[in-house]
Amino acid sequence: MALLALPGELAAQATHYPAWANGRVSVDGFYGRYWLDGRGDDWTNADGVGGRILYHLTPMADTTRNDLASRTALGVFAVYAPEEHRGFTGWHFGAQADLHLLSHPWLRRFDPFVSLGVGAFRTELDRAGPVGVEFADETNTSFALSPAMGARVNLYRGLGLRAEATDVMVFRDGVHHNLGVNGGLTLAF
Repeated sequence: MALLALPGELAAQATHYPAWANGRVSVDGFYGRYWLDGRGDDWTNADGVGGRILYHLTPMADTTRNDLASRTALGVFAVYAPEEHRGFTGWHFGAQADLHLLSHPWLRRFDPFVSLGVGAFRTELDRAGPVGVEFADETNTSFALSPAMGARVNLYRGLGLRAEATDVMVFRDGVHHNLGVNGGLTLAF
């Protein structure tokens, strides 16, 4: 009897996820563009590179992604922004949780999500004197939250594209909102 049910189960999975998506881990590399909260109404641009590793609480091919846990992924991230004439180098790192909004990717390709990162934002001064970003006027590490929303687009087997918009909120002498967009490749296995 079990052998007769197997084709039906495989067909059901094929309508939701590609066969490669039986894994639970995804590794991402990305480029980001950020607009840092400057002094007064000014903004300072920063480019960064980063990566993340996420562990999906259930296999991504699970066709019953209807409860909160089955649509959740947990992991870690780090972003590095070199000095680039701003007067400081920046790091943003911490833990991250993603919540996929759909029970399965739309057309087996498009998978929107919301995300929350909790961690730290570190600035290291590279020169003496004031810099254009208020919370980076000295070398320090501050608590940071980074809510985001974005989507993964499945390309081929475990390979996909991931893009998101985020607000890196740095808590130092108040809350500083730093807007950003990032995108890159993601590999699931």
